[in-house]
Amino acid sequence: DQGFLRTGDLGFLRGGELFVCGRLKDLIITRGANIYPQDVERAAEQAGGPGRLRVGCCAAVAARFTRAQA
Repeated sequence: DQGFLRTGDLGFLRGGELFVCGRLKDLIITRGANIYPQDVERAAEQAGGPGRLRVGCCAAVAARFTRAQA
């Protein structure tokens, strides 16, 4: 483990800045339903109201949890 979180995003570091270019797999599958990350991100940006979450500054990723963690 090198301290990285596998989000499925594709990107690179240049000059100490992170550039995100796209996604490895542009789909989150949960309980058999296909969910597009951009739909989750848009809903999160709109749900908080003005000033809560900057547009384009969030990322939705799939994560696995056990029943005890959920």
